[in-house]
Amino acid sequence: MSNTGTFKSLGDLPDDIVDDFKNKEYNTCKEKCINFLIPNPNNGIAYIYLGKIAESEKNYETAIQHYKKVIEIEPRFPYIWSYIGEDYTELEKYKEAYEAFTEEIALIPYKAAPWCMASLSAQKMGDHELAVGILKMAQGKVEKEGQSIVAYALGALQEVVGNNDEALVNYVQGQMSAVDEENKLISAERIYKMLKKD
Repeated sequence: MSNTGTFKSLGDLPDDIVDDFKNKEYNTCKEKCINFLIPNPNNGIAYIYLGKIAESEKNYETAIQHYKKVIEIEPRFPYIWSYIGEDYTELEKYKEAYEAFTEEIALIPYKAAPWCMASLSAQKMGDHELAVGILKMAQGKVEKEGQSIVAYALGALQEVVGNNDEALVNYVQGQMSAVDEENKLISAERIYKMLKKD
């Protein structure tokens, strides 16, 4: 597999290992990755595969250990922090998840997903104010495509604590800033349900 992306430092893997992974032949793939890493200890892609295989076995602690190896190899690879954050979320370690998502935000502040996930982690930690603050900060940083997602998430947070007027404003903002019909519909459904309740 030729890694032509921005993060060439993560390395390449032979096609047979890639095929094993794609075909979900995880035991074979795991064994080949481990053997491949012996002469190539700085191959980040092999560690990502091992992490994904560990996740498929619900072995999130092991997955995180593999992903942390990737950080040592290429600390600027943003999506690794997302994988770590998701695994900490599975383990209900929300503070660690929050910290991972904020690392991702630092690397790609224009993407909506890490902001939403950091906010969700804050909410799970019981800090509603922080959860809302994160999304409000995201509104000024996220690219146009993500604006409706952030507004929708903010509306959902406000609705959970009974701030229905603010929730409605955010849902309307989400609908207005949506760049595609699918996102417009998501906000429209929430607006309809809220107005129906009244």
